[in-house]
Amino acid sequence: MQPEEGGMTVVARAVIIQNDQLLLLHNTRYGGQGYWVLPGGHVDPGERIVQALLRELQEELDWKNPPEPRFLGMFEQKYARPEGHYVQELCCIFRIPLRGPVQLESQESGLAVHWCPLAQ
Repeated sequence: MQPEEGGMTVVARAVIIQNDQLLLLHNTRYGGQGYWVLPGGHVDPGERIVQALLRELQEELDWKNPPEPRFLGMFEQKYARPEGHYVQELCCIFRIPLRGPVQLESQESGLAVHWCPLAQ
């Protein structure tokens, strides 16, 4: 959900590491070269932040029962979307500790899963 003009949205993002690789999503839904993002998304009105993260992981990756997220921190960011308007977000970051190997695939068109080596 996007805020009214000049408002701030709250987003929840997940740090998922497997075999020394970080899971990133390449979003090309808005055309151009797209952008890279951690899995997750916007918190809906009345929704708890962790609930939003779990919902987004299910929507984006069809991950129904991930391990309990662990809060890492938060930061504020402001950026221009490809369509031209500015977005201001409070971004809450959680670590998802894996118990074993997982196979995660995008469930949304224009959103591709990439495992990126931490060494890069």
